[in-house]
Amino acid sequence: MSSATLTDEEVDALSGLLATAFFHDPLQTWLFPDPNKREARLRRFFELDIRHRLSPAAEVVITPSRSGVAFWHAPGTWRSSKTALLVAPAFASLVGKRAWRAYRGLRAIEAGHPSERHWYLSHLAIEPRRQARAGERPLWKRASIVLITTR
Repeated sequence: MSSATLTDEEVDALSGLLATAFFHDPLQTWLFPDPNKREARLRRFFELDIRHRLSPAAEVVITPSRSGVAFWHAPGTWRSSKTALLVAPAFASLVGKRAWRAYRGLRAIEAGHPSERHWYLSHLAIEPRRQARAGERPLWKRASIVLITTR
């Protein structure tokens, strides 16, 4: 499924899933240090990310239980500079006074991105309470297939 075909309900559900799955992620705790505000800000961040930054050509893999998601970008489609400008004001409002520092940090991470053409896995999340269940394997299986076939 393409990220362009997601319904509003799916975007909302996936934003919540990503916020829950990434609540303790080191990058997210750095971007959103206040644990009392982090989940709401992560929800909004991922909603913006899904709606505006992710390439419309991104392939979205959702588990049958809707408790896991992966966003894959075909070679050459992962960069999102133009759409990032559109969401910059909203992103800045989420990180507050730390906006410039956050921007520089994210750019530094992006600078380490490989230059070779490759499939790019921008998001991979499984609801924390379901991470060890075998039914969520399609995301990992797909990851293995893509990584093996693009080397």
